[in-house]
Amino acid sequence: MVTISHPIVLDRTRIYVIGDIHGRSDLLDRMVEQISRDLDADPISDCVTVTLGDYIDRGPDSRGVLDRLVRNTFPTDLIALKGNHEALLQMFLDDPAVAEHWRRLGGLETLHSYGVPVGNLMMGANYEQAAKALELAVPDEHFKFLASLKTSIITGKYFLCHGGVRLPNRINIDTGAFATGRLTCVVLEGAQPRFLMTA
Repeated sequence: MVTISHPIVLDRTRIYVIGDIHGRSDLLDRMVEQISRDLDADPISDCVTVTLGDYIDRGPDSRGVLDRLVRNTFPTDLIALKGNHEALLQMFLDDPAVAEHWRRLGGLETLHSYGVPVGNLMMGANYEQAAKALELAVPDEHFKFLASLKTSIITGKYFLCHGGVRLPNRINIDTGAFATGRLTCVVLEGAQPRFLMTA
């Protein structure tokens, strides 16, 4: 569970909001291209991209996703929020026993993307050794990025966060990218939201 801290207040005319990426750097690259094309078709300078967390786990390239987010490959400013999977990674480093839970939620894929052997973890062993190996394998810039993540943003009439909001007027853009190949972005501008999606 991600605890909600004080939200960032954001004032931009157009906001590109991207759902759970889960280790799919290939889909992230395609979404960057779609946003670039969208801006070329209808230019505006007052815009930002917001990613809603769950950058890691399940998909094959968690490290690649974080590399891209750290460098901000978007044609806009970027604000990245924290998801529960980023919280799980930190919990694993603080308490390796968390691997018993995390490995079933895609943690093995994240460890593998950083070159950490996962054979013993698949058998439920050597959690502490894996945590130490991961701590050495993750670049400092990735740790700094993860430590900088906020949990929510308020912009106009929208409250943006990773999850946990149970209101009838919410927009859910987690389309299971790691399994479906569909990464979704909602474009908030004007009266009606519109959508970009990888296919």
